[in-house]
Parts: sequence; structure tokens; C-alpha cells
Amino acid sequence: ITKIDEDERSFEIAKGMVKMLHSAGYKVLAEGVERETQVEKVKELGIERIQGYYYARPMNEAALIEFLKNN
Repeated sequence: ITKIDEDERSFEIAKGMVKMLHSAGYKVLAEGVERETQVEKVKELGIERIQGYYYARPMNEAALIEFLKNN
């Protein structure tokens, strides 16, 4: 995912992997998403779940509960 928004080859590799996983019946999680442009590319690929610093940094349980209440 690191260069999915900057490098066409990275995008095409991810596209092939996502297609293969979807055809096998899997849902796909993109991990390490840090920029809005990466989010756009991940959504373009039809990836179902997105995780990364774009949404939130790692946090302890109390911070997570507060984050979920406010978001």
C-alpha cells in the first residue's frame, strides 16, 4: 500500500492480488494506509477494510473508547 498512489506498477500488483482474493471468496484488509490518496486507491480496488495512521495512531484501551465515542 505504501506506493499504491504513486507507482502504477504497485497499483497493478495490488489490483491483481485483490482480484485473486475476491475470486477465492475473501474480504481484503489494506493495512498501513497513511494518506488520503492511498485511501482513494484502496477504495478504487474494492478493498473492504482499511487500517492505518490515516484514521488513527495506535492507542491504549481508554484512548480507543474515547476515540470511538467521538468518531
